[in-house]
Amino acid sequence: MSSAIPTDEETLARLQPIRSQGIGSVTYHNIISRYENAQNAVSALPDLAKRAGRRTPFKPATRESVQRELNQLEKIRGQLIRFGDEDYPVNLGQISDAPPFLTVLGDISQLRKPSVGIVGARNASLNGKKNRQYADRRSI
Repeated sequence: MSSAIPTDEETLARLQPIRSQGIGSVTYHNIISRYENAQNAVSALPDLAKRAGRRTPFKPATRESVQRELNQLEKIRGQLIRFGDEDYPVNLGQISDAPPFLTVLGDISQLRKPSVGIVGARNASLNGKKNRQYADRRSI
């Protein structure tokens, strides 16, 4: 079980795209799988956005902002779980737009128990918004 917040360069680089405006889980997984490593993916983002027709310059989240986020998480004794990590919930990892990271407070062993969960996103995808609306209607 991982208890420390990963701070290696690859983790910091993997956080940058998903913390950038306009990048959701599907896009994130596509760009990460397309490049050799996350640093290459981050470097390619401005050009990819331009080729996709983005009118304003794309500015990925900075390494410094990601590091500040991790520092704050550490202060509150939170944990960061990357997609593919041992502690990442297996069922959640099966969906096509699985969150690349989970920020967790509390006992992460609870993630292995059968459950129903709602995962919030900073950049909610259209699919995520539709699923939430469906779940809202079903829970009434």
